[in-house]
Amino acid sequence: MPLTESLSEVIDGRVVAIEVGKTIDRFVIRGLADADDARQQFEVMKGAVLAASLQIGGGVRVRHDLVIVDDATKPPSDPSLPIAFSEGRSLSGIMLGVGQVSFQTEKVLPAFLAALRFGFSSTQLRLALRDERVALAGVLYVDSYYETSVQAQFLSLVGVLEVLKDQAPRSAAALDMIGRWRSEVKALEDHEAQAIRGTLKDMTTISIGQGIRSVVRRHLGEESAREAKILYELRSELIHTGTTSADLNEARRRAARFANSLLMRILMAGGVG
Repeated sequence: MPLTESLSEVIDGRVVAIEVGKTIDRFVIRGLADADDARQQFEVMKGAVLAASLQIGGGVRVRHDLVIVDDATKPPSDPSLPIAFSEGRSLSGIMLGVGQVSFQTEKVLPAFLAALRFGFSSTQLRLALRDERVALAGVLYVDSYYETSVQAQFLSLVGVLEVLKDQAPRSAAALDMIGRWRSEVKALEDHEAQAIRGTLKDMTTISIGQGIRSVVRRHLGEESAREAKILYELRSELIHTGTTSADLNEARRRAARFANSLLMRILMAGGVG
């Protein structure tokens, strides 16, 4: 695709160059001190691009592993791999793959850049992404835009809610009851007792649905928690029966809005809380 424009932004002391055609073609960070600095800034960049994806309501995918190319290393043949190299070497830079969803650059670029600035400078975002659950939720959100079926898109987006769910213990009375059941399991055969113990262990924390409602309620409010319950029930119906009576395209749109809002709130808050 022919290059039509090149933008350079100084973000948090780094020169971030974005080459723009009809899509965002190339993303380059200049002025890195060494390979360790490159790896650190690459992680920061991934968080910033996630924030930008949320801001524009889409998914910009970044490959997870950074390849360090020195004088003794040939650049990788895959042009979508992110690479770090010495200034002045003729290489293609850090690339972002373009998925099925395309954007009109002139409309999304201002919002994209604003979110990048936030992502590069926000200590709250970096703190939130130290939680592996938040990082995984970001991957699921972005990857949902690369799924080809509405079913896979919907399941990925509800997966964002599931990954971020609260995992609080049940009440003291419930835990006491579970403890009594555990003692009674000894009367069963070993193979059956082992299976029952596993089930009882899972029962010591609130259910997945309760956990989703809890985290959504805390970040988005009670009405959103009720809506999240409906989406999770649709997910369960789809998983267990292979189909659903609901309009799955509309459910996917609702799940995308939910996943987007919840992730953005968590990134701005510095964690799930």
